[in-house]
Amino acid sequence: MPPKKIKGLLDYLSLAPGEDFELEEPSENYIGGMGLGATEEATRWAFKGYQLELRERIDHATAATFGIMSVSAGRPKKSDKLKANQMRAFHLWLMVQSYPKQMRREASNKGLITAMQKDENLSGVTRDLWNTASDKSIEVSVSKGKSWWGIDRDWNSSKCAEHWAKIWP
Repeated sequence: MPPKKIKGLLDYLSLAPGEDFELEEPSENYIGGMGLGATEEATRWAFKGYQLELRERIDHATAATFGIMSVSAGRPKKSDKLKANQMRAFHLWLMVQSYPKQMRREASNKGLITAMQKDENLSGVTRDLWNTASDKSIEVSVSKGKSWWGIDRDWNSSKCAEHWAKIWP
């Protein structure tokens, strides 16, 4: 039986002892912390803001590191520049940072990649990074990037956190 989805404290208190649960994911109809008195319009706006903020962070990460991102062909050279696989893994790391711990643990590379590819708010280099290769090669790319960043099963990475602190104002 799938775990019960809970939205707040009252749902948590209604659980039977030992019953499995997971937090409701943000959606157009639900944003954690909005409360029962929020109008549908306010909840929808909060969700749009949530999505916009995530896209702004990803676009900023791309723009801030574009100067240090390598996409050249030919023989590989030793460099401090980030490669496409590292940028892809970093984008996914940024995306899951707002997820609850349980959702982060259950997030699969394939599911996150699909979410990124379906996102219509991506622009320029960021969009090209996610839509110019086959799904399988992007999965391999993300796996390589996760290894390089040292991203663990729960999507934690001190290396990513340091890089984000360096580029985010």
